[in-house]
This record gives sequence, structure tokens and C-alpha cells, in this order.
Amino acid sequence: MENQALSVTVILRFSGAVPPPFAGNPLFAEYQGTAEAAWPDPGTPGSAKLRAILAEAQRNSGGLAKVHSLTASLETPAEGEALATLLGLADQREAQPWRDADTLLVAGLALSPTLMQVEVQSARLLPSGVVARTTQQAERRLYVMNSNGLCFVVDAEIVLSPEKLANARFFASEEALDAAGISLWGENGSQMWRCRVSNIDGRACALTEYGNVIDLGEEPEIALSNFSH
Repeated sequence: MENQALSVTVILRFSGAVPPPFAGNPLFAEYQGTAEAAWPDPGTPGSAKLRAILAEAQRNSGGLAKVHSLTASLETPAEGEALATLLGLADQREAQPWRDADTLLVAGLALSPTLMQVEVQSARLLPSGVVARTTQQAERRLYVMNSNGLCFVVDAEIVLSPEKLANARFFASEEALDAAGISLWGENGSQMWRCRVSNIDGRACALTEYGNVIDLGEEPEIALSNFSH
């Protein structure tokens, strides 16, 4: 039995509307015909009922997280190369960059800062007949300490411009951010200097460990820069 890759599926998730050059690109399943046509067995009662349940769930979600996804099923090398070209990776196509989530995320962020996550799913048929499945995920995050020494863990849904965070320090991980906070403030009292920035009712908000929710307004970078005890 031949050892061959069955499929590679790349899922791009954006915070907010899908931006160009991704929007409308037929490489993605979302732009290949209508949703009705893409649904398996759309005419069956079971499919109709399931679509109704999903639609109701979306209506009840409140629209808190406006995340949009695009899915590319790469069945041939040409489709993989097309995705690489879209992301400005044409010169790396021999390395098959469409198989690496981190490479795709970094390239995608250069095109759109609203790209929040890349997921790469692959499946390979082994000689034994067993299928080996692999999933990679790469996500945009931000770990920042402002000039007043307050630490913020920024969720992927929140799009901030780091260059607008005056005199801020940036960290590669939440652990490194916490270590810097402890070094500055001491072991106890993290509720005084540690916050999470999340999407609350469609607004960027800082959540303190005291349970306070603070709307960061229309210019969250300025609000975070000025944030203090």
C-alpha cells in the first residue's frame, strides 16, 4: 500500500471581517459556491434541521466574538503553491510552507494584522492502512508591560498596534511577562498589576483580578499606555 498524504487543510481565522487579499479568493471553500451547495446532502430533513439549530445558536451568541474563518483544502501541490503565493511565500514553495502553521501565521500577519490564528490539519495514509493525523496551531498573542509597570495579556481577538503602545515592554510568553511583573512588584498582589484584555460585548476591555471590567474606548493603545493603579 502506498505511503501518501491524504490531505492538508489550512484554516485561517480573522478578528473581524476577512480582509484583502483573502476576501473573495476562490482558493477558500467559503468562496466556492453558496453555503447551501457546500452543505452535504442539503435536501435531507436531517441536514435542514441541523442548519436550523446552528442558525439559532448563532443568533443567540450575541455576536460577542466576530471571528471569521477561511478554509483551504489543499489536495494538490498546485493548490499549496497557490496559497504560498497568496501569502508572499512563492520563493519558499519547495519547502512546502503551507504545511507549517507558524510560517503561515507570520506571513499572513505581514498582510493583515487581524489574522489571529492559523490551523494546519494533515492526514497521511501509512503502509499498514492506518491514517496518521496531525494538527498544528499558531496564534497571534500580545504580552505587554506598560510604562507604569502594569502587565497585560491580550487575547487574540483584540487587534492592537504595538507601535502605539508608548514605552512598553513586550514578552514572548505569559510566563516571561509574569516574571517581569513579580520582579517589579513582588510575589504577592498580582491583582494590583496584572490584567487581561478581552472582547466584552464587542469592546476591548481590561479585566482586573479584582473582577473589574474597564472599557478601553476607541483608542485602546492609549488607554493601556496610561493605565495605572
